[in-house]
Amino acid sequence: MDFVRHAIEFSQKNVTGYVDLELYKGNVTVIGRYSNVALYSADLASMDLEGGGANIEYNPSDAQGFIRINATRLKAHNLVQKRA
Repeated sequence: MDFVRHAIEFSQKNVTGYVDLELYKGNVTVIGRYSNVALYSADLASMDLEGGGANIEYNPSDAQGFIRINATRLKAHNLVQKRA
């Protein structure tokens, strides 16, 4: 248990910022969040900016190997389903 507790503490070491929440009738909805050290970047996630923005070169063809590797397990699953 100590290992898990310390792992969680370590993973949160650089977590900073704030979250805006909306509370209504027992429900909690995240309506916004902000951090100076967030990994998310709208420019990087954009499909509209060439290279992915934020000076990070990304070419969609780079994903081909990843897609093929994931397709292997899906093909295997499909074969098992056909045999069942």
